Amino acid sequence: MNIKLINIKKTNYICGILFGMLLYLIIPIKYERLCLIPIIIICLINIFYLLFSGCKINANIAISGIMVLYTLILFVLSDYRQDYVFRAWITLFMMSLISYNGVERISRRSEGIIWFITLALLIYRAIVSPRMYDGTGSPVFQTAFYDRIETELCIVLFMLYAMKNHRYTGVVYTLWYYVTLSSSRGTLMMILIFFGIRLTKPYFERIIRKTTNFYKQRYRILLFMCIAFVLYVIFCYYWVFSFSREGLVSHGQGLNDTSNYSRFASTIYAFRELMPNYNLFISGFGSDLKTVMGISDGESIKYMGQWLVQSHNSILNLLLCFGYLPGVLYLFVLFNLVKKYLNIQSIEYAIGFLLYSFIIVLIAKKGLDVFWIYVLMIPETKQRIRLRYPRIRRKKIATHEGLSNIKIA
Repeated sequence: MNIKLINIKKTNYICGILFGMLLYLIIPIKYERLCLIPIIIICLINIFYLLFSGCKINANIAISGIMVLYTLILFVLSDYRQDYVFRAWITLFMMSLISYNGVERISRRSEGIIWFITLALLIYRAIVSPRMYDGTGSPVFQTAFYDRIETELCIVLFMLYAMKNHRYTGVVYTLWYYVTLSSSRGTLMMILIFFGIRLTKPYFERIIRKTTNFYKQRYRILLFMCIAFVLYVIFCYYWVFSFSREGLVSHGQGLNDTSNYSRFASTIYAFRELMPNYNLFISGFGSDLKTVMGISDGESIKYMGQWLVQSHNSILNLLLCFGYLPGVLYLFVLFNLVKKYLNIQSIEYAIGFLLYSFIIVLIAKKGLDVFWIYVLMIPETKQRIRLRYPRIRRKKIATHEGLSNIKIA
């Protein structure tokens, strides 16, 4: 087999965006397990390429591949459903392979066709998606999500993909969606952070280079995330026991509302009731986390005076769903994939999503973190403005005095 006939980098580019379209915009949520088919196909293509090209696997591929097999074992041994954990690991395994083999842009015309189809599907979904089952009236994507926050994060990720391609229709669509259909403060934060950093990038770049030597010390980002996680937990305790004692208002009426109170109180519940569990060291609650908390099927229990919900912190929920050791390994592979794209050129694509991970239930859900890595991986196109002037060829003009060459610029 002539492996040179396969352009694996362009194949990965197409596979990545088609994976996102299938998962978020095409396959209905009741058939979401069908997404395993394209994931497995993409993995097999990349594995065969590695075998025939004689490349050696790296730590990311090895760890994620081993953990895929480990979760298959947990299907038999664990008392909790591990289907969600398996899907998270196999999508991360897919992205490890794609990252190792590389991504290369296809033609501008082909990218335009892909984006046209994506935008058409986004508009179609905004029109036909049903209203939320909880009666809030906020639209969600019928194909991928039951939660409007995850729907809006999906839309913002597609906006970032559009910006990498300088398809500004994606920005217009996202802003239209937010103004007309959304009320999420987290979504607004992501949009403002992205454009705030992008517009002030020259000044931001000077600060980063002077203070942290950004290119050589990317591990400071990891340290920043660890510190931010600890501070988030401390902040939750402060908010619940100090700040929220005065002036608690109804949902959506201010920052100190019942919604934020429930989220922060649920974080305290997770630390007090769930985290001190030695059985979580090698495996977690998986898809049964909500059942363990007593909040499945729309029947919630009250905690600290408000309804108990899942903690809106991706790192905490990831440790509870995966287990301590598997969760740390997942974050390790995720950071290894992301760190080489954490540079000045892509910083606006990274910071907002990293911060948003602290206020969403789980970024690993539905492959949201995987599609974000894919967006980071794509090299941004250079916007070119071409001015076409009339081209006048050089001509030879004969005169009675003789022959002369006249150059016309």
